Amino acid sequence: MLTKRAQILFEPETWQILQQVATAKNISTSELIRQTLEKTHKAGPASNKALQAHKTILKTRISSKNIDYKALIEHGRKY
Repeated sequence: MLTKRAQILFEPETWQILQQVATAKNISTSELIRQTLEKTHKAGPASNKALQAHKTILKTRISSKNIDYKALIEHGRKY
């Protein structure tokens, strides 16, 4: 049951794209936005692992001047 309301303003081009995609999927624009947010932000275990890998890569990139790119790539392949 939907109980919260939000007002979001979009650029006209973005709104047009949202409407076209929603029409193609035969759903409302609001439902398209809800589904997209759910897919993007309701992270499951796989998404959490990918997020942790991303954080590790950023940490390595920021803290190291001499980066071992092969090790970085291998680390990313774990996820």
